[in-house]
Amino acid sequence: MASPGSRTRHPLLRRRRGAVAIVVALLLLVFVGMAALVVDLGYLTTTRAQLQAAADAGAHAGAMQLDGTEEGLAAAVEAAVAIAAINAADGEAVDLRPTDDIALGVWDEDAATFTAGGTALAIDAVQVDARRADLPAWFARLAFGRESQGVRG
Repeated sequence: MASPGSRTRHPLLRRRRGAVAIVVALLLLVFVGMAALVVDLGYLTTTRAQLQAAADAGAHAGAMQLDGTEEGLAAAVEAAVAIAAINAADGEAVDLRPTDDIALGVWDEDAATFTAGGTALAIDAVQVDARRADLPAWFARLAFGRESQGVRG
């Protein structure tokens, strides 16, 4: 019989030794997954907002050049590219490809729709699509094996 001051463990308590290490390991995996979600998605969201700001600025600058002439169309594309390049996304200047990222067309006020194309006289709107193809992933690389992600503004 054990003395009153000594401690003896119940057999069930002896079997639980090391269980905390397993719980900590599982929670560490959950933590890395949440860090991937928070950091990487926050980074993507910030870059998307920067790309959207560059696209909006380029579209506005391009629309200001539209005057119903062929020269105005060319000036609109040049202005959109130049103003978008002043903006940075992911620490780099936004580089637009005029044939892929810029569309000139007609804005229908009633239907709130943009239709690409039209005559120089009819064109009254500029649509700009800014993008980054390979935005690096930090924690998602560890948690999900994903190296990069594309994003559009």
